[in-house]
Amino acid sequence: MLNLSSAHRVYLACGVTDLRKSIDGLAALVQTSFGLDPFSPCLFVFCNRQRNKLKILCWEHNGFWVFYHRLARCYTDPIHPRYRINRRFYVF
Repeated sequence: MLNLSSAHRVYLACGVTDLRKSIDGLAALVQTSFGLDPFSPCLFVFCNRQRNKLKILCWEHNGFWVFYHRLARCYTDPIHPRYRINRRFYVF
């Protein structure tokens, strides 16, 4: 079971992600495109074009967890710019 208290940061990917990607595809995206370590104790959150589905990638002890969530309605509220760390990620 995932222990969310162990996550140091939560990164929200800006823009659209192809949610057909598997664990390896999302980890490669974090590492190559965003320049972050997918093995760090952080949560990486990705959303689809309609913003009604989320995938969360995290590393725990000896393997990755991927969580998939379908929202009842799309999320359209803007995120405050102070949370943006670069053009690709927000951090919380």
